Amino acid sequence: KHWYQRRVRGPSFDFESALLSGECRQLVRQGACYGIRASTYYTDVPTYAQLAADVPNIAALGNLACKKAAGCFDQLRAAFDGCVAGNANFVRDAVARAEFLYNQDLASTVNDFAAQNSGSLVGDLLGMALNQFSSAQDIEAFLNMHITEGISADAAAAAEEALAIAREWCASGCTDKSAKFLAGIFSHMQGGSCSL
Repeated sequence: KHWYQRRVRGPSFDFESALLSGECRQLVRQGACYGIRASTYYTDVPTYAQLAADVPNIAALGNLACKKAAGCFDQLRAAFDGCVAGNANFVRDAVARAEFLYNQDLASTVNDFAAQNSGSLVGDLLGMALNQFSSAQDIEAFLNMHITEGISADAAAAAEEALAIAREWCASGCTDKSAKFLAGIFSHMQGGSCSL
């Protein structure tokens, strides 16, 4: 079974219905495909030539996101709202499930990374987060202390504003314009035309 299909006591969230069907299906599949291919393409510090060659792939993913992201967002919001309506403890249960899966699959890797990168900004930030949040109860206490109804309303408004900005970005053709700019600058930097 895939990690998202494991049965754990907690909320009933159908991952496949929410992300692998409908408006989200193509976007999630293409995003995962790009991630898998990029992990083998970028095996070391990328060169500007590699970045320039990859720009069309990123642009294609960006253009797909322009077509699918709004519908996928609505689909995920509806799934989340359904879970909350069906289970008053959904958020608490979801945090507990995430903690279980994290401890089972990722905890040792994250701890090793934080230890190996101690002294770097990322390593130290990760270390601080690991020290503050060692259990689902820590996360729930943090959320209860900091997330009020006003903040929840602000977050919902911010999500709608982000969606409006994304729509404007897409309607203005910014994905292709940005891709053209990045391909040009990466190509010039690889060739030595630009230096810092």
